[in-house]
Amino acid sequence: MPPLKIDLDDFSLALTAGAELDEAAHYLDTATGEVLYAGEGVEGLPADLRDNPRYRWIEPLASGDLLGIMESYANGLDDPAVAAWLRQSLQAPEPGPSFMQALTRFPGHREAWIRHQLHAFARTARAWSEGQGLEVEWT
Repeated sequence: MPPLKIDLDDFSLALTAGAELDEAAHYLDTATGEVLYAGEGVEGLPADLRDNPRYRWIEPLASGDLLGIMESYANGLDDPAVAAWLRQSLQAPEPGPSFMQALTRFPGHREAWIRHQLHAFARTARAWSEGQGLEVEWT
């Protein structure tokens, strides 16, 4: 059986949607590789979406996991001033938005942050698919 083709961008969105959407749920259709959004008001979804083993729930990352990705980025920086600024932003009452705001002070780091984040999502996606016993080709 050939590997299941799954769009990594769609899967990454499913991983992060929990932090932005209430009652959001994403499922992977293991027959097609499609990531299905099952939020309020979405029509045309399979009636047995939640009960059929063909559809696997994609658990979104917890906010602590997302903050861990931000922290690992800050801790891996060679520039101690930028690293300290970003780590300090993670101590704010709303650390995620504070980190993103702090990052705007250092435009040269934006692309590196995006790459770091995408690599973290790819690692999580691979671990998830292995845990589900799926052979996947990420596209």
